[in-house]
Amino acid sequence: MMRAQLKLDRAKNFKPTVQISENDVQMQVRQPQHPAQMNDKVAEWVSKNPWYVDPEKKSMSKYAVFVHEELEEQFGRAFVGTDEYFKRIDNEVKRRFPEEFADIQNEEEEKPQRTSRLSTVVAPAKRSTSSKKIVLTKTQVALAKKFGLSPEQYARELNKLES
Repeated sequence: MMRAQLKLDRAKNFKPTVQISENDVQMQVRQPQHPAQMNDKVAEWVSKNPWYVDPEKKSMSKYAVFVHEELEEQFGRAFVGTDEYFKRIDNEVKRRFPEEFADIQNEEEEKPQRTSRLSTVVAPAKRSTSSKKIVLTKTQVALAKKFGLSPEQYARELNKLES
């Protein structure tokens, strides 16, 4: 009876140890995805922006991914891949890395641009003159009283000296 009780206790408290061989477990490796799946629009955008795949310009690529995440969070998944989406990424990257796009900007500046007619600058019809009001400090008012002058008389004399 004791043996049966002992076996029963062992069976209740039994915790199996699992041995898994390396061949039985298949690890799924998730490949990092770029901001958008490669489709025609993305391929076209990358061809126009070779810095995105340039290993020496990783900071620009990472910033573009950051902008992608911000746009996706702000406008939703449906916005990703639209023309406006790519335009915003381009603008943000150009704003953040203007030195990388200096050559492109110089080429655009060299193109002849249509000049608008210069407008004639005209002075306003009514000219304003400065106020002739003079404000005296407490010290100046005290000096006027000491000399026996009114503050108006002191101000007139002060104006004559400054002119």
